[in-house]
Amino acid sequence: MDPERIKNIIIEQTGTSREEVEKRVQEKKDLLGPLATEEGAVVLVAVDLNVEIREPEIEKPEKKILIKDLEEGMTSVSMVDGIVMEILRVKRFERQSGSTGQMASLRIADNTGETRLVLWEEQSDPVEKGKIHKGDLLRIIRGFTRKGLYGDLELHVGRLGKVVINPPDLKPENFPKPAMESIPFTELEVGMPDVTIEGLVIEVSPARAFARPDGSQGRIATLRLTDDEEAIVRVVFWDEQAPKASRYSVGDRIQIISGYTREGSAGEVEVHVGKATQIKTLEKAFTKPTPKPVPLSEIRHRMDSFDVQGRVADVTPLRLFTRPSGETGVVADIYMTDGENWARVSLWDKHAETIGRVKPGDLIRIRNAYTREDQYGLTINVGRRAIIEINPLDIPKGLFPPLSTEPKTIKEIRPHMTGVALEATIQELGELREFQRQDGSTSSVIHFQLTDETGSIAAVAWGEKAETLSKAQSGQKISIRGAYVKISARGESELHLENNTQIKIT
Repeated sequence: MDPERIKNIIIEQTGTSREEVEKRVQEKKDLLGPLATEEGAVVLVAVDLNVEIREPEIEKPEKKILIKDLEEGMTSVSMVDGIVMEILRVKRFERQSGSTGQMASLRIADNTGETRLVLWEEQSDPVEKGKIHKGDLLRIIRGFTRKGLYGDLELHVGRLGKVVINPPDLKPENFPKPAMESIPFTELEVGMPDVTIEGLVIEVSPARAFARPDGSQGRIATLRLTDDEEAIVRVVFWDEQAPKASRYSVGDRIQIISGYTREGSAGEVEVHVGKATQIKTLEKAFTKPTPKPVPLSEIRHRMDSFDVQGRVADVTPLRLFTRPSGETGVVADIYMTDGENWARVSLWDKHAETIGRVKPGDLIRIRNAYTREDQYGLTINVGRRAIIEINPLDIPKGLFPPLSTEPKTIKEIRPHMTGVALEATIQELGELREFQRQDGSTSSVIHFQLTDETGSIAAVAWGEKAETLSKAQSGQKISIRGAYVKISARGESELHLENNTQIKIT
């Protein structure tokens, strides 16, 4: 073998500098004197450094086998050429001996058919390291066939096999074209192993560190995309993929190829970026830089990453709470309305400060909100990833009607409505009861029913108002100003009267 080739092998396998290799070779030549040859001295250096020198194998031409000709039980499939149609997964597993193994699976095709390709151990490394992508051409040498779990024929490559990525003699036009069409966000489902989506970046959350349950550190970054149907999806980058998220800005239109889907913490579908995932920034323009806000009438349980806007109807004081970890957090509620519907909005931690900047009547837009249901009904939540805009200039002033103090009928009362004015009749007045608050103080409460010509509603009076109601009688008229609506344990609207509520009984 050429001495220069041997030197290069030494450098590649040991990381030794060329200067050090040349020095060692010269020392061998000096030691051997006139008996030394350049090749002999280099080989001795390789022996000293435990470098194995072999002549490169001259591969004999292999017989090409078409995918349609694969059969069960073939132990040495000489050569199969195919194009990657889909990357399925990389999986680590534990052997009976206790050691860990790795396999990767993907689907390949030629013009005669398609099959699942399974790569074992080191053969799976190119997939795990993101060196094989959808659309790559592969040459499989010395594989073997098996029936898969569902009875389908599979081509496997183990220790004795070989995978060549994009060999120069193969041309993409001679193979079927993998599906690269983007899937609408509304058609995404949990557990899809290979998806292509396209959308506009509407939010970038940079990489941040987190602690895993085993104590190790991980990193996560996210993008939020909207598509042409104005649906929204969260894209998640893990660990070494996390820095890639910072390459994109709000307003970029991108295509994600070979992502995979998982269920998010709120039950929504997320697209995750793996090592084999490709992301392309598309050149064509997109005219809608932000998603369309969801109307309050369409808010449902377990919605995630949506925008909503309306008018502030009421603001409540800060409340402290204790997290499972023992930490103390803070939350405040505001109520918002579009004139027809009302919603409770919980502002968590840093967003709780918003109550010092808003007042009833202000316009508000919340980006990247999510919903949950608790004992008080459906709640819009404003968490760490949310953005709050107060009186944004692009909301037309006439879009939401001003807050009204006009009396409502019972039929017009909606969940979470605040500032309720009502003219009604007292019915089924309960008994006055005392209770003890968490701070040890005592107060009073009374339950009763209200009716008017449009229907009836359960009501609760607290404190001084409970004392006043306890002196009333069924059948008396009551005028109420400044009540609010909560959801009862039975899931029904319930009108509440507190000390700042104005009432007149006749």
